[in-house]
Amino acid sequence: MFINKNLALAALLAPALAIGSVYAAEPGFYLGASGGQTFIDDEADDLDVKYDDDETGWKAYIGYQFLPWLGVEAGYVDFGEFTGEGFEVRGNNNVGGRFDADLDLSAWEGFLVGTLPIGPVDLFAKVGAADIQAELDTQNFGTDSDNDTQLAYGVGAAYNFGKGHWGLRVEAEGFDDNEVDDLYMLSAGITYRFFSDAVEPVAAAP
Repeated sequence: MFINKNLALAALLAPALAIGSVYAAEPGFYLGASGGQTFIDDEADDLDVKYDDDETGWKAYIGYQFLPWLGVEAGYVDFGEFTGEGFEVRGNNNVGGRFDADLDLSAWEGFLVGTLPIGPVDLFAKVGAADIQAELDTQNFGTDSDNDTQLAYGVGAAYNFGKGHWGLRVEAEGFDDNEVDDLYMLSAGITYRFFSDAVEPVAAAP
């Protein structure tokens, strides 16, 4: 009975797994774009500026799938502009006033991507680096800019359709920035893959 149940389950899953392997196995380039929410929790000690905010962000990326389970990806992400509040320190008595500080964050990023195809759904995890550009505009101290390369990582899932050319993708990314306590992004978007469709076999003439 146990063997029969396993055989029945395998028979039910086989078509989905076969379709998923067809969708995921094709190597080639892909393009995509996503939008979502960025979350930041940061405290800059030098100016006593604190950020605890979320903002709308977007990203665009290009990738290449070498194998059904391995690829590379690079892209640009605009995290958005965050509003924080600082406290101006004056003298030993710390007498000062509050001021506004706007932080604009963006990054160029690159990843090594591992994929697990399950039916028409691809589960993926990625790890790489991000060159984060920060532009700080303060009410009392003018503007400043900086960039720093940091560890980046993410997980997500994609649902493939249209013979595997199109995919709906959701993912979560985190950035290990030494200057920021927490910086991560949740996004959803669409991906298009470039590859040749498989040619239907022609039946031999009797």
